[in-house]
Amino acid sequence: MVGASFTKIKDGKFRVCFDYGGKTEDGKRNWKHKTVQTKDEAVRLVTEFNYNQQRGLTVKQIDMTLADHLQYWMAKYVSNNCEETTKYGYENIIENHIAPHLGKVMLQDVRPDMLQDYYQLLKEKGLSANTIRKHHQVLHKALNFALKMDRVYRNVADAVEVPKKVKFTGQSYTVQQVKDLIKSLNGETFTVAIYLALGLGLRRSEVCGLKWEHVDLENRLIHISKVRTATAANNNIIKDTKSLKSARTLHIPGKLYEVLLAQKEWQEKRKELLGSLYHDSGYVYTRDDGETYRVNTLSEQFPKFLEKHGLHKIRLHDLRHTFVSLVYAESKDLKAVSEAAGHADIKVTAEIYTHMMDKTHKETTDIMGRHLE
Repeated sequence: MVGASFTKIKDGKFRVCFDYGGKTEDGKRNWKHKTVQTKDEAVRLVTEFNYNQQRGLTVKQIDMTLADHLQYWMAKYVSNNCEETTKYGYENIIENHIAPHLGKVMLQDVRPDMLQDYYQLLKEKGLSANTIRKHHQVLHKALNFALKMDRVYRNVADAVEVPKKVKFTGQSYTVQQVKDLIKSLNGETFTVAIYLALGLGLRRSEVCGLKWEHVDLENRLIHISKVRTATAANNNIIKDTKSLKSARTLHIPGKLYEVLLAQKEWQEKRKELLGSLYHDSGYVYTRDDGETYRVNTLSEQFPKFLEKHGLHKIRLHDLRHTFVSLVYAESKDLKAVSEAAGHADIKVTAEIYTHMMDKTHKETTDIMGRHLE
């Protein structure tokens, strides 16, 4: 009879039989057995199975572990639909964390409490709430794919409580701190990179991916269309910008224009000096021999530079925050700032930088206040 039932066995345990009906590929009866500790657990499993079967929610029994399915998901979906950097991040989480702890569990035996215990373990190991959420996203997406493939009848990750996302608040330099930073840049190899990040609010990937072919010095315009990122396995990943709005054209202001001209002239001199030893990569930010730096080099050099000159410690990405903060402080044009920063939507700008805005609306209310005097 198709359905589930249970019997009591030795040691007070219970054996649950799940009959899926029909035959397996090798001609055997299509059923599965599972031993549980209590009658309540046996009743729950039988009730759940029969309920799902009546509604057509049961799936064919398969002999596949969670690790096997994660490997299948990576090969069939992630490799064909995700960026290389995304794939690398997923592989790191799966190979170093999920597989060692949950990989041997049969895919169809994965329960919400197993995932909940796994997230608790990550927390006890000191991983942040946002990192735990990334692990959850990987599991949820992979199990959702299993659902589409009819390997499970539900996504158990939906039933798990996930830590709340912790919003990161970036720092921003004051006008004086910006002046101190610029004054300390004399002769630094990454001067042009810092000016691009600070003067135009470019992301690191946009700075590293900027080529001279996208710099129109005659009309003083920079076209942001490509970025350069990296993984441990590949230090030179070229791809389109983060979003359609990230692809943008920006005016080159005075001092940045001078810095770009100086960078161009310096590269031409190096090319003349080194001759065939010079590698004309076409990038704006390069080594002495024209080769590109590792993408991470800029993030590694910046904190050392700040410490060397006794400057307030911020992240490289905070130069972008500084651009948005100082420009908005003077212009009060959130839409224009959002477009210049290349955000997908003005809501993104408002959400990220709301702490930098005048929450008391002093300047706005003072306008009417002056009419009341």
